[in-house]
Amino acid sequence: LSGDDVAPLAVTSAAPAGSIAEALRSQDAVLTVVDLMNRYLPAFERQQEQHLRLEALRALLLQLSVPPPGAESPWWVEGDIGHGGRGENRRRLVDMTIYMLRHVNDELGFRSKIAALRCLHCLAFLSPDCRAHAMQVGCAELVAAVLRAQTRGPQVTARLVQLPGAETTIVFACRTLVALAPGPRKHARALGELGLEQDAGDLMQRFLQYRQVATAAFALLGSVSYDEEVGARIAASPELLVHAAMVRERWPKDTEEAILPHWQPMAPTIKALIDRVDPKDIARMVATAVGEVRSPSRTPVTPRRSW
Repeated sequence: LSGDDVAPLAVTSAAPAGSIAEALRSQDAVLTVVDLMNRYLPAFERQQEQHLRLEALRALLLQLSVPPPGAESPWWVEGDIGHGGRGENRRRLVDMTIYMLRHVNDELGFRSKIAALRCLHCLAFLSPDCRAHAMQVGCAELVAAVLRAQTRGPQVTARLVQLPGAETTIVFACRTLVALAPGPRKHARALGELGLEQDAGDLMQRFLQYRQVATAAFALLGSVSYDEEVGARIAASPELLVHAAMVRERWPKDTEEAILPHWQPMAPTIKALIDRVDPKDIARMVATAVGEVRSPSRTPVTPRRSW
């Protein structure tokens, strides 16, 4: 991978003796793959060297995958709150992965696109710094466009999901969007401005019998439900909650598992669905909550004085 013009890859001193996995996950190894991608960017943009792009993305995915329990955290995950080290390399890693997703197409059975989505999912799920930078550079808009390219249009049918890689692309696009939601409220607001609740509702309605697609859309609806504007739209169109309730009844265990491995707290709407509250009652609850937020009490509050 490194080539003649790059220094040989060295095993860092922090890696245990003989630990190949730790060496391949090191910063030097990851940045070597990123340098390889950067070197072939002109060819990738011309849709050449497709197999090389696929193998580079697969190698990067292996390096970014969640380590096993008890293993040392990856170098690109912040070790301490406020830790600012390696920020430039984190941003470089995120930017390259987003760039690859932006210029990849559906060749090789969606495998390159799936690998890029999974890399972004790992970065956003484990690193708040990577997540924040991805949101700043338009990752949510890009992933939403990838999702809609697979799910919108008159040619999109349930048979399309049966194509090799199509279902996995939809699933990891939803999971990546869910991973981008935690953090500041502006993250959920940015996802809400994209109208992703409609995409989640369409997926749950059209692909109810596809377990992974339906449950990923269920989790996506829960992530965008935190936004106030999304809550108002859900209250105005309770059919979204009906579709979510159908997914909950069809796949009870899978819907619970889909919303657990996330840093974001469970949205009240999804919590009510998990508890099997009637969708009409949930819509009234959401409408009441949105009204209270938009029209707070005007009763003046006397500040308490401390002596």
